This record gives sequence, structure tokens and C-alpha cells, in this order.
Amino acid sequence: MRHYLIALLSIFALFMVAGTASAAAPAAAQECEGCHGPNGVSPNKDIPIIAGMSAFYLDGEIQAYQKGLRPCPKTKFPHDPAKPATDMCDVAKKLSPADATAVDKFFASQKFVPANQSFDAKLAAIGKQIHSEDCELCHTDGGSVADDDAGILAGQWSAYLQETFKEYQSGKRQIPDKMKPKIMSLSSDQVKALVNYYASEGKK
Repeated sequence: MRHYLIALLSIFALFMVAGTASAAAPAAAQECEGCHGPNGVSPNKDIPIIAGMSAFYLDGEIQAYQKGLRPCPKTKFPHDPAKPATDMCDVAKKLSPADATAVDKFFASQKFVPANQSFDAKLAAIGKQIHSEDCELCHTDGGSVADDDAGILAGQWSAYLQETFKEYQSGKRQIPDKMKPKIMSLSSDQVKALVNYYASEGKK
């Protein structure tokens, strides 16, 4: 009888673990983790950290890829080099509305973990001033507040942010109307300063 009870408890425990794993990461989110890292904390400097972003923001980015409003990078899976590269627009277009909602909610529920990267303190000080004058209104507290629904800039990978500014200024990526005059007026040195500031904010 005792062995029977132990066996039943073991089976119950396996079901509990399986149920927890499924609830923690929906299938669609697991596919995203292949590039964006476990729970959306990207280990790759060219791939953004999406953990902790608001569900509203993430949904907007998925829609932008679906509508071709963002460049569609082909990305290799860092942990599986043999796997064919993925195209972000193709991945987004395959998501059903229910899948997209599951992805949004899952990554929004995760903790944002700042990238472990260096920065130039002098440039960061210049970037802080630029941010204070031109960006703080929408990207509050140094770009660290998810509830702004504008993405988290503080602690994001610098290489990714640098590429994002390049895409905006080249016209490859659509810029929100209220951001466009400020983005387009930034010099390359000012962009570097902002990128270093956001890297420094991740060290708070």
C-alpha cells in the first residue's frame, strides 16, 4: 500500500511539474526564446532583451513586423547553429492572435535583466542631458519604466540600440510622428552618447 501511494504521488508530481512548465512558457514564447534567450533575457548583443516589456508595447512590435513596418532580420539561433536562420517577419506572421497575446503576456510578466556591458562615462553624461531634454517625457526615469509602453531603454544592449537608431534615421524603420523630428536631428555623436547613457542606466 505504501509503495502504491508513493507511486501515485510521484505521478501527481510529474503532472504538476509539466503543468507549471507549460504555464510558464507557452509554445509560441518558447520559440521566441530560441533567439531572445530564456524568459526573453537575450545573451546576444544584437538581439534585444524583451523580458519585462509591457504587453501593449510587445503587441505593437509584433504587428509592426507583421505589416512590414520594421526590417526583417534573419537571425541564427545562438544555441543551435545548425538550425536555419529565422526571419522575424515570417515568425510574426505565423502567430495567431491568441499566440501573439500569449507571447505578449508571458514576456511582460518576466523580469527585465539589464545587459552586462561596458559604457563610456563621459559620453553617458552627455547622453543623460540629451535624454533629459528630448526623451524623458515619453521614456521616463531614464527609459526604465515598462508602463510607459515605449520599450525599456535603460540596460538594453548598446549594439541593438545603435542599429535601431540607424534604421530610424535611414528610413528603414517607421518612426512614431512625435519622435521623428528629434530622432532625425541627432548627430552620430549624440546617438553614441544616448546609447552609452542607456547602458549606464542599466548599472543602477
